[in-house]
Amino acid sequence: MKFITLLLCLGLSLAASAAVPSSYRIGAGDIVRIQVYEQSDLKLEAPVNEAGKLNFPLLGQITVAGLTLTEVEQKIAEQLRSGGFVLAPQVNAQLIQYRSQRISVFGEVNNSGRYALDSATTVVEALALAGGINSAGGDLIVLTRQGQHQQIFLSDLMTQTSAAQEPIFMQNGDVLFIPRQPMVYVHGEVTRPGNLKLEKRMTALQAIASAGGYNQRASQGNIKLSRKLPSGEQTDIKITESEPLQDGDVVYVNERWF
Repeated sequence: MKFITLLLCLGLSLAASAAVPSSYRIGAGDIVRIQVYEQSDLKLEAPVNEAGKLNFPLLGQITVAGLTLTEVEQKIAEQLRSGGFVLAPQVNAQLIQYRSQRISVFGEVNNSGRYALDSATTVVEALALAGGINSAGGDLIVLTRQGQHQQIFLSDLMTQTSAAQEPIFMQNGDVLFIPRQPMVYVHGEVTRPGNLKLEKRMTALQAIASAGGYNQRASQGNIKLSRKLPSGEQTDIKITESEPLQDGDVVYVNERWF
């Protein structure tokens, strides 16, 4: 039983290490484990101090903040080699726990706020930390990273596979914003007139179908659209069922005359 437990713990440790994105850069407070192959006295597991440094055996204070794990391995190996301590050092660095990573999640989520990450965290997992998207939220996610804005669709994240696309990992200082779900309105001769969430690439026909479809009095070839222009003016146009809809559109199905 103890052997099985040890294997499980080892598997979880390896899985956590493998989950760390290669681009991750170490920050103050992160707990790092460093080992040198066949050098049992050259090992360390400690948090990075506020100055961004680790106190490694033989080498003393080494600045690691801002480096990837691979860069830390290369830096320590070079200093051990150049200092004459180890002829051909093989260094392994692992991130045991995040302490430097803080993100913000705002908008249409159940628990907006700032969150500290303790492991590699994807966008989907970050949303789960905030209690998930509430009923007013939609498919769109806006990720702000170092002043740059990126639009992401939750449906794409939920359907992607590792073979098709790498997951998006959160980084320190990232902000996730979930805007209000865009809405459209369907009125006139449909079964259930009212407001609907605007789905990605929704057409007038899809909106009518979501409103229960045409009723017996509907003139299926007589559909009008009311749309607010960027200038603020409202325009009314006759459309076909294939018309793509925008946020705030009002679809009206007219009654047939006979």
